[in-house]
Amino acid sequence: MTNIKRRILSGVILAPLFIASMFQTWVFAVVMCSVAVVMLLEWYDMAKSEMDYLFFGLPIVTIPIASLICVRFLDGGEYIVLSYFLIIWAIDIFAMLGGKIIGGAKLAPVVSPKKTWCGLISGALASAIALSLLSSIFPELSPPMSGFSLACFGFIFGLIEQCSDLFISSFKRKFDIKDSGVIIPGHGGVLDRFDGIILTAPILLYYII
Repeated sequence: MTNIKRRILSGVILAPLFIASMFQTWVFAVVMCSVAVVMLLEWYDMAKSEMDYLFFGLPIVTIPIASLICVRFLDGGEYIVLSYFLIIWAIDIFAMLGGKIIGGAKLAPVVSPKKTWCGLISGALASAIALSLLSSIFPELSPPMSGFSLACFGFIFGLIEQCSDLFISSFKRKFDIKDSGVIIPGHGGVLDRFDGIILTAPILLYYII
């Protein structure tokens, strides 16, 4: 409960500032570049004892960050980026709640001991609902899909986001660490907080282009 309180407090303080940066193109670009630098430093700190993996962090971090900056420079990019992160956060929150409240069978106990199948489904459903709601608020930015297809797309997006989380977790287990850092109270490192963008941000840019 103490850790959850820290997560909530960190989110309440940092999320509004991060959202505000989205409405100034160059501010957002600087913020995301700063995020990339910290993520790379955390990766170096994790992988410095495994030289074979040291340079893996460069494409893993820079490609999704660059993808989001490119999206932001598009017309209406601020609302696309905002919607994207709201969906990412909804996935993470409801995946955590589903895992803690419902529990059930472990999803990948070797890679991430706390994640459950119920958490996976909860996060994917949250993604589907969040995308449907945001599409009704910003219809001009909505993918050209029917309601059911849109929900299915959101569900699959939620699964991919959590695979992105597991992808980074697999490296953390290999390096025998729990969190990539301690810079964000309750969340760990910046890489821990932004692990969901690794696979989803390039997909977002590819889909839009």
